[in-house]
Amino acid sequence: MPENIGKYTIKRELGRGAMGVVYEAFDEQIERTVAIKVLLQHLLEGDSGEDFKVRFVQEAKAAARCLHPNIVTVFDFGDENSPYIVMELVEGVELKSLLKNHDPISMAMAISVTRQVLSALSHAHKQGVIHRDIKPANIILLSDSSVKVSDFGVARLDTSDLTGVGFMLGTPNYMSPEGLQGLPVTANSDLYSVGVLFYELLTGLRPSREFTLQENLKTLSSAFEQSPGLGRTLTTILNHALQANPKDRYASADHFIQDLNKINSPGEVNDASSISAQDQTAVMSAAHFSKSGSEHSSNTSASAIDNASVSQWSSDELNSVEQSLATFIGPVAKFLVKKTSHSATNIDQLVENLTQHIPSESERMEFIKAMESSNITKNEPSSKNDSLSGAQASNLSTTGLACINEDQQKSLTKLLLPYMGPLAGRIVKKFSKKYSSRDALIDALAAKIPDSSERQQFTVKAHSSVS
Repeated sequence: MPENIGKYTIKRELGRGAMGVVYEAFDEQIERTVAIKVLLQHLLEGDSGEDFKVRFVQEAKAAARCLHPNIVTVFDFGDENSPYIVMELVEGVELKSLLKNHDPISMAMAISVTRQVLSALSHAHKQGVIHRDIKPANIILLSDSSVKVSDFGVARLDTSDLTGVGFMLGTPNYMSPEGLQGLPVTANSDLYSVGVLFYELLTGLRPSREFTLQENLKTLSSAFEQSPGLGRTLTTILNHALQANPKDRYASADHFIQDLNKINSPGEVNDASSISAQDQTAVMSAAHFSKSGSEHSSNTSASAIDNASVSQWSSDELNSVEQSLATFIGPVAKFLVKKTSHSATNIDQLVENLTQHIPSESERMEFIKAMESSNITKNEPSSKNDSLSGAQASNLSTTGLACINEDQQKSLTKLLLPYMGPLAGRIVKKFSKKYSSRDALIDALAAKIPDSSERQQFTVKAHSSVS
């Protein structure tokens, strides 16, 4: 490892790839920590050395054109023995690491990440840059929840003929059909890759090239069978993004974003009634989770919003929650705990909201168990939102025994699942011991559903199910 590259003092090696090695370095002149990517020396020594150098320079030019919050910024370029690119040091986690166990992440995060990647591509395409290698390994999630697109190593500039017909560059699993055939790529090719990425974020699987598009979309629909309205909306979006013919895809990244935003604004959707309150709440959570998004909606009650500026828990308690959550999702836990603690009115709500951001079902349960055994659950703060009326208090169980049997609990869990996700079973089990009668239990469960019409539908079905 060199001590210096140009004016930069090398601190440590961050990683290696097929073309280069990346170091953490320090600019003494302006006292800034940076990342430096250096082209591997042995690539320069082969017969294709000049081609590699030209391509490396093209990467620097492509990234330098793109000054955008969701793109890793290039500061400098130089050539000492080997060419190097100086970039901002991004401390985060590759999206690839969250998908490696093939568990789908929350829909909220899926929409947030996709929207930010498209925002980056919208800017790049307007600068005449086609990325050509959109994939989870090139998408970095930062601790403040924002996304950075990196690695323009195979990008194509509108002034370059370096990557013409007959050359296949990129990662096959995410490449467009025309890219796989070595045909010229366009901005629509990047959008196809985003479609593959969005599909994987939603289902935990990449669309199989052995199946037709419609067969792959059936898999997507199955993943959202509990929310058929949302499933139809997502299927329509992905059907547009994953067309084999580039002319049939989205005309631009902005058009793709517009359709994602329609999920967030049901009034703009033709079939507005098909999008449930649960679906809307999930997208609101994505906008809240996304730093770069323009929406800042919340699914909390009005009284919770009024008190949002003051956290109800001590710093020690929140640090304990953050440490537990960080075990599963990394440094982004700090941001999520800070935001969620302001809006949550009790410990159940805090845990529920945070659990949605843990990708693995087994890890979600581990986090829940950790929280149940922690001091924060034993010292849960009181809230005016949690105060009970005399009638409600009289319905609380004093025996700790379930007011319904196990089969009835399963029936209620199935009914509550579309609204509460994987926490439905835990909530039903807990509330069945908390309330003394079936009616009180159903009313308490219904209160967890934000939309009044869906709350009424649940209540009717629940009374029929456990009668």
